[in-house]
Amino acid sequence: MFRYNKYFAVCLICLCMMIILPCVKHVLSEQVRTNLSSIETIEFAADELYISQTQIPLEQLKDQLPNKSAWDTFTQESMSGHVYIDPRSGRPVS
Repeated sequence: MFRYNKYFAVCLICLCMMIILPCVKHVLSEQVRTNLSSIETIEFAADELYISQTQIPLEQLKDQLPNKSAWDTFTQESMSGHVYIDPRSGRPVS
């Protein structure tokens, strides 16, 4: 009987730890750090590191895209709006 109670207590403690620790970790991870290191203060501060994105209508770039036939099929079946493409990546943008 004593062995069963000891096993039950250990299992109960493990179960509580499995529930409580992720909750505590989640709460602590939501806190905003106020003290930044010298590198973190200048992180992404340089304008030349910005990656620009342009929007060009699909009709202007369709012939240059590798999946031109797929775009032709899409525009024939369901062209109810405007599609813009980023010429650098070839991906649609909003």
